Amino acid sequence: MKRLFSKTTLRALALTLLVGIAAESSAQTTENQNPTAAPREVVSAGIGIGYEYCGTGVGLTFYPHRNIGVFANGGIFFAGPSYMVGLKARYITSSSIDPYFSVHYGYSGCVAVTDEDGRFDSSKSKVFKHPNVGLGIDIHTRTIISMTLGLSTSLAHSDIVDYKHELEADGYDFGNSIILPVGITFGLKWRLR
Repeated sequence: MKRLFSKTTLRALALTLLVGIAAESSAQTTENQNPTAAPREVVSAGIGIGYEYCGTGVGLTFYPHRNIGVFANGGIFFAGPSYMVGLKARYITSSSIDPYFSVHYGYSGCVAVTDEDGRFDSSKSKVFKHPNVGLGIDIHTRTIISMTLGLSTSLAHSDIVDYKHELEADGYDFGNSIILPVGITFGLKWRLR
């Protein structure tokens, strides 16, 4: 029987296969530092409350790059509907908690006014939209569901306070309401991809 390959050729072929398998394994380990860690989303849909969800709302997030994403949220609060769009930079850790920083434009607070009968007065209620920044954490699970907790600035704070004083001068009473320069966000997200 005639030999098709020499021993040297077979050794070289075996070595090539081993090196290829090791390189592929190394690339996978580099891509996902902790193979037991929860997977990260590329596209997700969510529901939540707080600034990033415009009061109470829904949203979509897409990560064209592993650490940089874009998001669009829409929601409604006492003064009416609003939206928020922005960029999100996340740091993927080896645990299930990833910190993030966001820059966004849209909902930045509102003033809701009711008349003497307790009915909503849309002519005096106002939603404020400004650029803002935020930071927070995304908590991933082994399922398709993750949570987000965040804190955002309200660069409309002084505008809201001025508008409140203007309405108070017209006889509207806001009691002991407090207007904070920051707001919180809590949301649940479903990984679509």
